[in-house]
Amino acid sequence: MQIAQLLLKHQRDFDWLDDDVFLQALTVGDGYFENRSGQRYHTLVIPSCDVLTEDAFARIEEFAARGGKVLFWGRKPTMLAGRSFLNPDALPDTPDWLEEPSVSWTGTVEAAMPAPEMRILPDPKARPAARNARSQGPVEEPATFAVRYTRRVLPDGVLYFLFNEGEKDAAFEAEFDAAGAVREWDATTGSVRPLPAAAGPDGKVRLALRLQRWESKIISIAR
Repeated sequence: MQIAQLLLKHQRDFDWLDDDVFLQALTVGDGYFENRSGQRYHTLVIPSCDVLTEDAFARIEEFAARGGKVLFWGRKPTMLAGRSFLNPDALPDTPDWLEEPSVSWTGTVEAAMPAPEMRILPDPKARPAARNARSQGPVEEPATFAVRYTRRVLPDGVLYFLFNEGEKDAAFEAEFDAAGAVREWDATTGSVRPLPAAAGPDGKVRLALRLQRWESKIISIAR
């Protein structure tokens, strides 16, 4: 799905939810949804659809009223259904919720997103890609655009799974939304080794990393 690829490309971790999970497995906090394992979600993205259920809409209204961000990304639904879809009502106005009709990364989408939990820092030595004035071809994207991550909160810390989906090696410095002792886990051998890390101005962990093409890493940051 194009929206999923855009989120991954911009290093935004996410989970898919159906109506059952959305209504039964999430609680609403001040500015976030929280699932039963402690993962928090600060933005709700609603991709192209035609109808929302009344129960889901009520939960979304509560989330937005408590500070959560809601983004209709793509075709906005127009109908609200109750116990059946035979006689749907019109979707109420939602002027405070964000809308982006194009399936592309825009300022509206950026404004809806929480800060990434793993941020790839700009390379001070890198030069901006130059485009030939006579060429209409696309600018080559940096190798870090192919770096993906998934973050999970555990009782004793935070776990990050990193993966390079690209055909090129990616060397970069990343800042993680956590602080504590850093270790790398080898899924093949089961070994664990400490990683040297620095602290950013706000105390968050910073790591210099290199991911070969198609390589993955598992990194934990203890509380």
